[in-house]
Formats: sequence, C-alpha cells, structure tokens
Amino acid sequence: MNKYLEETGAITHQIKDVEEKKNEVSKKLSELLSRNPKNNKLRSKIKIIETSIERIKSIIETETNEAKNIIEEKVNNILSEALRKNFACKIKDDFQLEFFDAITKDPIVPSDGETVVLTLAYVSSLIEFCKERISNDNEYLINGISAPLILDAPFSSLDNLYIRNVVNFVPEMSNQIILMLNLKDFKTVEPYLKHKVSSLWIGKIHSSKEDGDSDKNEEAVIFDNNVTLRDHGSSHTYTEFSNIQL
Repeated sequence: MNKYLEETGAITHQIKDVEEKKNEVSKKLSELLSRNPKNNKLRSKIKIIETSIERIKSIIETETNEAKNIIEEKVNNILSEALRKNFACKIKDDFQLEFFDAITKDPIVPSDGETVVLTLAYVSSLIEFCKERISNDNEYLINGISAPLILDAPFSSLDNLYIRNVVNFVPEMSNQIILMLNLKDFKTVEPYLKHKVSSLWIGKIHSSKEDGDSDKNEEAVIFDNNVTLRDHGSSHTYTEFSNIQL
C-alpha cells in the first residue's frame, strides 16, 4: 500500500510539472502569434481545438462519474444479498474498491472468501453495465459489448452459505458463463446449477502404470450420468475432454 501511495504521489507531481510546462508553452505561443496579424486565423483554430479538448474532457469526466455510480450501486445490491455482513463499497477515481461497514462506515478488511464474493460482484456489475451500453447512442463513447465469461474455480474459497448465495447470481453474470470446476466444487454446486447448465464437458485423465497411482478407476455421478474421471493402463498420461449429454 505504501509503495502504491508513493507511486501515486510521484505521478501526481509529474502531472503538475507537465501542466506547468504546458501553460508556459501556451503563453509563449500566444505571444508569438500576436506579433503578426496574419496569425489570427491560426490562433482561432488553436482556440477551437483547445475548446474541443476541454469539452471532451468534461464529457469523459461526466460519463466516468455516472459509470462509477451505476456500477457501485449494482455491486452493493449484490453484496446485500450475498454476504452475511453489512458490507458496502465505494468506487474510487481509479476504479479500485474501498470496503466499509454500511452501518458504522468503518473500513473492512475482507476474508479470502469475502474477497471472492466481492470480486465476483464487481465483475458481474461491470459485465452488466457493458451489456446495458450495447445500444448506447453516445457519439463520444464506443458501445458496450456482451462476451463469454470464464471463471476458474470461483467457489473453492467459499463456505456453503456463500456458495448458495453466489451461485444464484453467477449464472446471470453474462449471456454465456464457462465454469471450470474440480469434482469437489462441482458436487457442492450441482443441485443449484442442474437446471441452468446447457453444456457439460468432462476432463478424463488417462494414466500410465508408471504413474504409480492405484489401478482402480475413478468414477463419479454427474447430473445422473455415471462418468469415469480417471482410468489406468494407457501407454502415456493425457487428458481427454468429452461432452456429456444432459
């Protein structure tokens, strides 16, 4: 944190220096242009450009503040449903999150599991905000997008209560969610996802005898299908992915 604050302070100082140099150059340029009446046309063009730049900066600042407020509200709505504590967040100017108690306003340091929920809530809110801007008609900003979201083991650090809460909003995070889960995590969320999964792929490990593992195959029941997750006797070890009919 101290390093981050030092870097932020250094950048702020550099920005101030650049602004001062810019003002000096602008002043000298104005003096040079004023010496010759023929430069009036050029001076007018420069003024138009400078006015346009300030206008664009103002629009970007307005849009940025509006985006922060919308995303912040979305995150807090999710947190109110997904966490046991009275967590709330504030989005800073650099779009980093500050967490605090919604009642006492005291800062909060989240646990590992809470950090996962907070991260998913933030990502979910960003994705939803992008989807809402797909048909945006703002001439200064590009439209939003809707893209697949890949989550690798999102439930591993969560207890059962958090898992039940998180699994309710994860399927709504994007139009297409790709979850990468180990068997333990999958079995935990299987009852909640059973009617929300459209395609299921299994990674089956083929092991050679030289691996030193047990000769017994590993099997599991996945969505009422008997599936072999590991078998033995292959000439080499590799993983085969196959689609399971639902």
